[in-house]
Amino acid sequence: MVITSFADDLGSEMGAWVYPIKLVPFGLLAYPFDFTIIPITFMLIYQYCSKWRTYIIFLFFTAFIFSFIGEPLSVSLGFVTYVKWRYVCSFAFYIVTGLVSRLFIEKISM
Repeated sequence: MVITSFADDLGSEMGAWVYPIKLVPFGLLAYPFDFTIIPITFMLIYQYCSKWRTYIIFLFFTAFIFSFIGEPLSVSLGFVTYVKWRYVCSFAFYIVTGLVSRLFIEKISM
């Protein structure tokens, strides 16, 4: 949650994307996604995929769905406008975020 919300704020401030619609007068439109959908999906993958191999498979599958189905849908619905961003960058971001999160959790739980 912290990683995705920070990256979302950073990307918006750097002009990589713009949120033309605001649900609330402050913050970004993506906060519901940053605080719910993405972290909960990653937590479920972590919970149900105890082996690294299955975790990586599900992580790639989820990153693909988020990047190449969910984000284009958000763009076509007008929720976000990508200026200097490509879907493949989102795919890489989701993969790195999932791997770093799991490594961090395993490191602190030892």
